Amino acid sequence: MAKSKPLVPKPNRIITTHTPQHEAELRELRDKLDAEKPQLIAEARAKHLITKRRRAKLAEIFIELKSERLKRGLSLADLAQRTGMAREVIYRLENQVTPNPTIGTVQRYAEALDLEVRLELVKAS
Repeated sequence: MAKSKPLVPKPNRIITTHTPQHEAELRELRDKLDAEKPQLIAEARAKHLITKRRRAKLAEIFIELKSERLKRGLSLADLAQRTGMAREVIYRLENQVTPNPTIGTVQRYAEALDLEVRLELVKAS
């Protein structure tokens, strides 16, 4: 553990000195956090990976939706008229500039192409 630097007074700052007992409590807390840090980092990385997978799946859905739109010969303006969404919003969705749309937004886009969005529950691993 790195030793803390001595406190140097700065203008307009209040510096408190700690009792030896309080310093010991702070040291114990720092040691505890240092011990938990690897586990916390591992958990954060795992959650980040799950989020990346979900966003990748969402990106796949919008690739399919865009492909279907193009296959039907619809422009962004056509889809905007069908969905009531701005053309710029549709562009961002298709190009993942807006990576986290609501389920309602996905449904509006799909319904404009006569498609149905289905959700399913699966047991978490």
